This record gives sequence, structure tokens and C-alpha cells, in this order.
Amino acid sequence: MKKTAIASAIALAATLPLSSVVMSQSDESMEVEEVIVSVSRRDVPVMDLSQSVQAIPEQTLAQPAFNDVRDIYNRVPGATAGLVNGQKAPLAEGIQMRGSGVTQSNAGGGSMPVGYYIDDVPFLDVNSLSPPP
Repeated sequence: MKKTAIASAIALAATLPLSSVVMSQSDESMEVEEVIVSVSRRDVPVMDLSQSVQAIPEQTLAQPAFNDVRDIYNRVPGATAGLVNGQKAPLAEGIQMRGSGVTQSNAGGGSMPVGYYIDDVPFLDVNSLSPPP
């Protein structure tokens, strides 16, 4: 019994320093990084949004594989940009976001239901990379 008590004390003394290391590691791993996005011209935590957000890393945008904004759209899951039904541009140029979108031929000259912002500048015409006046 005396040997068992000594062995238990040694085992306990050996594991105490390890448990403090494990506890300090778990405190560090519990930290969650918060992502802030700009929506409607204000910064909002992404967890508070009802919409989905697709972030494209700066390294991806810096790759020389992009000729225009349509190439970037085609990298976003659920989004496509380009010619519709093989027709010629600009009549059938379009943007689709998860099945919802518009082509220039059915836009009717009104405001586009799908657009994008670059540095707070709205781009609403899929045929032009020029911002509105």
C-alpha cells in the first residue's frame, strides 16, 4: 500500500505540469477571428449578415489570369458572367448569381438587379468596366 501511495504521488506530480501546458494551449485555441465586411456602406461582422459572402483573396486577384471582371465572377461559386446561350455580345451579356440575374437583352434599359462594387464605386452595366458618371 505504501508503494501504491508513492507511485500515485509520483504519477500525479509528473502529470500536473503537463495539464497546465494543455490548459494554456486550449485557451489560445479558443480565440476566434472575426471577419468584418462592408455592406450598405457600413462595416458589419459577417456573422450578423443574412446574405452569403464570398471573399476573394488579394493573392488570387493579383494573378495575371484575369482579363476583366467577368473572369473574377466565374471564380465565385454560384456566379457566372459571360455570353448567354452562345449569342453575340453585347446583346446577351449577363451575370447570374445562384440562378438569379439579368442579361443586357432583357434588362429593358432600367437598373440592373445584379451589380458589384469596387472600392465603393458601383458597376451596374456588365458590358462596361467604366463606373457610372
